[in-house]
Amino acid sequence: MDKNFPNIFRQNFENKLIKEMRKLPVMEIEAGKDMMVEGMHVKYIPLVLEGRMKLYKIAENDQEAHIYDVNVGESCVITYTAVERGQSFPARARAEEDTKIILIDKDTSDRWFRKYKSWRDFILHLYDLRLKELIEVNQETTVQKDELEKKNQEIVSSIRYARRIQQALLPEDEEIRMLMPEYFVLFKPRDIVSGDFYWVKKADDRIYISVADATGHGVPGGFMSALGLAFIRETAENFKGNAAEFLNILRNKVINALKKYDESQTLSDGMDMALLIIYPREKKADFAGAYNSVILWRKGKLFEVRGDKMPIGKFYHENSFANKAIELEDGDMLYLYSDGYYSQLGGEKAHKFMKKNFKRLLEDIAQLPLKEQKQILEQRLEQWRGEMRQTDDVTVMGIRLKME
Repeated sequence: MDKNFPNIFRQNFENKLIKEMRKLPVMEIEAGKDMMVEGMHVKYIPLVLEGRMKLYKIAENDQEAHIYDVNVGESCVITYTAVERGQSFPARARAEEDTKIILIDKDTSDRWFRKYKSWRDFILHLYDLRLKELIEVNQETTVQKDELEKKNQEIVSSIRYARRIQQALLPEDEEIRMLMPEYFVLFKPRDIVSGDFYWVKKADDRIYISVADATGHGVPGGFMSALGLAFIRETAENFKGNAAEFLNILRNKVINALKKYDESQTLSDGMDMALLIIYPREKKADFAGAYNSVILWRKGKLFEVRGDKMPIGKFYHENSFANKAIELEDGDMLYLYSDGYYSQLGGEKAHKFMKKNFKRLLEDIAQLPLKEQKQILEQRLEQWRGEMRQTDDVTVMGIRLKME
């Protein structure tokens, strides 16, 4: 069957991905017919070519509890989660008008997620879209409370799966340990998903290390962090410049991407970042920072190499980032971090932990084994926070250098 793809597909997906989509089977459903019912084992993720799907449940009073609609160019996160987890479908799906959908199996979706940036962005965007719809439904609906709770649980379950997706984008422990045998990462999202992220990669004669703090918390922050990771990986391909040049390129990518989706982007859209490029053979490193710094501990003394006071994003004065050269020695401790640790409220007066106390704590523990350092940082944070809710995402990465 010839598939007439709507313009929204061409806007969202690469040409190569669209070519693959054209090879997949298409299902046609008449208006008013259910495609899926509760308890059904689903094997395919639907992508709507024409028409509209309605996701709903039947309440105890036999009334329909509307969950959300799936329009042209969209898919269904509840179905996506059920297929990925091998679970039965927890709701019902009905064609509200004559509808055509592309059927995507799990293996194909997983392959696309690894291969195509547009598919990753598409899936993450769906989670954000459904969360916003859930908030609107909760404000407007008159459905019984227990039905609202069921819908909440379904969406939260999907968002928890988004956390698994985000974690899959972060470097694995073995990957980092091959490059830096002595390291730790304290990574504590405030909500289910995190606006903080970290990235490590070896390329030719260099090792990239970065910790970043994207705009927002929770789902919005998680999407921005996914966007940031995608652009970082893209920038690193065949890159030969220094850390400042890297951030300049990355900033342009982020600004242009956000402008494409929202011409009214604000000065707060973007991310803070610390980037180290280590050259092991030369025993040196380049550093550049967008608000964030790197802390170096050497032979009992602590040094802070500061970043520039501007973000990876739109800003009043978008000057070039400054590159800082650092000579390295065997046994040096390097710390990259977001501001979440020292911004945490706590103590008797419920005030911030403060950066000066964070630096003093690092100075006290820097000579200890890396495992102990992480334990102390985590314990101290929990003690400070007490019963208060965590106020920000927290990331601290520590590395002890072994220079050959």
